Amino acid sequence: MLYRFYEWQITRYLERIPRFLCFMISEENMREDPHKLAQVITWCTEISADVVHRFPDRPGIESITVHISTANPQYIPKYLPAIRNVAKIAHLILHYKDQTEDAGFGIPIAIAVGKSGREEIIDAITRSSSALTADSHKVKYVGSPNDLTGMDIRFSQLTEEIMKGEFTDDPNQLFPTPIRYCILSLTSMLMFRKIDVIYQFLHVVTSKLKKMGSIGVFLINSETFDQKTVAIVKQLMNVVVEIRNDEMNPSMRIQGTMGMSMNWRQFQIEEGELIFST
Repeated sequence: MLYRFYEWQITRYLERIPRFLCFMISEENMREDPHKLAQVITWCTEISADVVHRFPDRPGIESITVHISTANPQYIPKYLPAIRNVAKIAHLILHYKDQTEDAGFGIPIAIAVGKSGREEIIDAITRSSSALTADSHKVKYVGSPNDLTGMDIRFSQLTEEIMKGEFTDDPNQLFPTPIRYCILSLTSMLMFRKIDVIYQFLHVVTSKLKKMGSIGVFLINSETFDQKTVAIVKQLMNVVVEIRNDEMNPSMRIQGTMGMSMNWRQFQIEEGELIFST
């Protein structure tokens, strides 16, 4: 077979292999040859095993993510049995409609049918970029923007250390409180979770910040979402600062529940200072 010769050519000089792979496959491709997917997974695992055998100190493929794009994510595709064959050669985590199947052993293979694909790609990138990073005294990590529980736990950990004075040995650094809390950005988080879930998360966070007398800053691109979504987020804010780009200079408007308000005014930033045009 031609691909076997191609594999031989690759492995002759291959000394390193990606730890995380992500494939995007169309529904048309799956219909034309549904068994090709298992062949590709087999090929990847065999090459990985060969590299690890020749270079034992180097990691092989740790996981593979596959997104199969469909026009209607709610229907059950006829090629599911072919996808399930992957469980014979690896650890299959199959997502379709609202269902998840878990079967097999070996390299984790996450296959999502009909989803947007954005979640799978970002998860794969996140795993590859954060695989070698570990929590430090001042920096805590979560797996992805989808991990709201992890964010809340990390926030509580850092807050406790700050309030106890354990965050830094230098009394002149950053502190004492109020703590400055920033989410950059809600736009990314809303791509993963529904607005009602994000609202509950923000309600918990803002309640904690108010109780501690701290400051929270939450950024969102209002053009990305409908007015209803933006309005729901605004409900939790004491002050809303809006920025738009005019032809000459950017403009700012301030709306708030604390007696703070300002109509649209042009501004610029010079040497770190915010200057409004008269």
